[in-house]
Amino acid sequence: KLGRLHDRHVTLDFIRDTGSGDAERDSSHAIVRGCRFAGGQNGIRITGTENVFNVLVEDNVFADQTGASIVSSGGYAYRWMIRNNEFVNNDIHIDVGFTQSTIRDNNFGKFTTTSIDLTGGVDSVVTLNHLFGTYSISGGYKPGTTCEWGGNLNSLSGGTTAADPA
Repeated sequence: KLGRLHDRHVTLDFIRDTGSGDAERDSSHAIVRGCRFAGGQNGIRITGTENVFNVLVEDNVFADQTGASIVSSGGYAYRWMIRNNEFVNNDIHIDVGFTQSTIRDNNFGKFTTTSIDLTGGVDSVVTLNHLFGTYSISGGYKPGTTCEWGGNLNSLSGGTTAADPA
């Protein structure tokens, strides 16, 4: 569990690699709770060559980031839970191909290019979120393969979503 990170330009790198003994790195099973990621390039970045498992990202604020708030740059995210976070005024909110993960109860506010991009992701659920802007692929919502999007609130799509963005 991380301590409080308030108003810092910090990127948390989550890594899992194939090392052994003292050379092994594994960020699985982490909890990121109650932090504020304000400005800077990225908030959370997944790196390495192996799956990072069972990470909880909860009750955080991601604001004014010039890259992505949560991004993968080579690593994989497996069974993550992203819940009760505030994403506002970032270039990209989430750009991760999550596998068997859940994104729920978040507020996705203003963004520049993409709100949620699950391209490469499979078997994940996106539900009970407030979504800004047009609910479509061209509007910044990319569904991933066999991911389920439903029960999200989007006033521009007429209320509650019942299908993947198209």
